[in-house]
Amino acid sequence: MSLQFRIFWTFLIGVQFIVQAQQTFHFPEDFPSDLKKLCQRYNKQVQSQNWPILQNQMQLEAYGIGYFLFESSIAQQNDSLFEINFEAGPRFDFIELICNQNTQTLKPSAFKSLVKDSLATYLDHGYPFVKLTLETISASEPRFKLQIDKGPRILFGELVVKPEGIIQAKVLGQLLQIEAGKEFSIHQLEQIRSKLTLQPGIKLLRDPEWLVQEDRASVFIYLERVKTSSATGMVGLQPNPLTQKNALVGELQLSLQN
Repeated sequence: MSLQFRIFWTFLIGVQFIVQAQQTFHFPEDFPSDLKKLCQRYNKQVQSQNWPILQNQMQLEAYGIGYFLFESSIAQQNDSLFEINFEAGPRFDFIELICNQNTQTLKPSAFKSLVKDSLATYLDHGYPFVKLTLETISASEPRFKLQIDKGPRILFGELVVKPEGIIQAKVLGQLLQIEAGKEFSIHQLEQIRSKLTLQPGIKLLRDPEWLVQEDRASVFIYLERVKTSSATGMVGLQPNPLTQKNALVGELQLSLQN
């Protein structure tokens, strides 16, 4: 996923981490140069809050070139500094994946695609903190079992528009098809920028942010009103699953200027 998100996680005890800390990447001296180059692409994107998602992305990069034992970890040093450590492990030309007593032999690129598809299923159906790991079956051969930790199930919560008055949150939710109580979806968040680009009079100021409290993720969208000579607003068609027809939804504000 190319879209960056600022993710804030609130624990049940009420402690909230919102500090935008500076990160430092630490690679061993013998770390493979090709894998190092792939990891360094995420250097400016990583914050402690969005680490789970970017960690999965770097894991996929490593799988794609045969580093099935690649590991990365994040360590908070203080409120303004944390470091990320990497271990590449050996490089393999193939992987023997064991599932339900069956063994499937895959090339690194094919295994990367399989894991990517598996991740997308969880990320788009309420599990943004899913973690996939490999359990080693053989110490001498690349034989593994894929383990899945779904993490907590998250639903969409409140949609918050900043600043207030740009557009009603209810109207924006209808256009973006984001509804409180529905399964949280990374894919839906990725589509926000492209959907708002098509709306005249509205400009997205920065990437969406989301705040998780218990099992709900509130989504914060920062907008700016763009001056036009005729009208500003947001209008679109929303499919109705019951009637199988499209309904016109939106908000239109006329501003006639001489």
